[in-house]
Amino acid sequence: MCSVFQSGIAYGIGLALAFILCASTSGGHFHPGLTIALVVTKKFPPVKAVRYIVSQILGSYVACLLVYVQYNGMISQATKVLEAAGTLNSVMFTPQGPAGIFAFYIRPGSNVGQVFLNEFVCDFVFGVVIWAVLDPTNPFVNPIYDSLDLWLDTLSFYLWIRPGR
Repeated sequence: MCSVFQSGIAYGIGLALAFILCASTSGGHFHPGLTIALVVTKKFPPVKAVRYIVSQILGSYVACLLVYVQYNGMISQATKVLEAAGTLNSVMFTPQGPAGIFAFYIRPGSNVGQVFLNEFVCDFVFGVVIWAVLDPTNPFVNPIYDSLDLWLDTLSFYLWIRPGR
């Protein structure tokens, strides 16, 4: 597979490409939480926000479908190996299981409150960096910091949920 560092870099590069391709039409916000924050701060119209949020969620499902179609052979092979070992039911919905490809799952035995706090802090920091980048009175930042921040947030999240670090 790959290391946490490689996963974070790939995720950051993917986000940078998404910003480069879509920032001129969507404003570059792909996270429903960010869209809601923009509505609350009156920087985005609520009616348009509903369409954006539906599109963001639909886009994530389409992305999962594309990953599934592209890597179906590997996913099926991993599922068969886990099933033969008798561990499929115990690891299916964990970070190490096949379903961990499509969603973030916490490792068994984790404290849900700590996981929620970690996600809250990571999203908050990501939002603050985005607002700093978008602030026209702040000449010291570059839009590439959005991707760098996402990479660091991803790295901290993976270090939290991956027991084999």
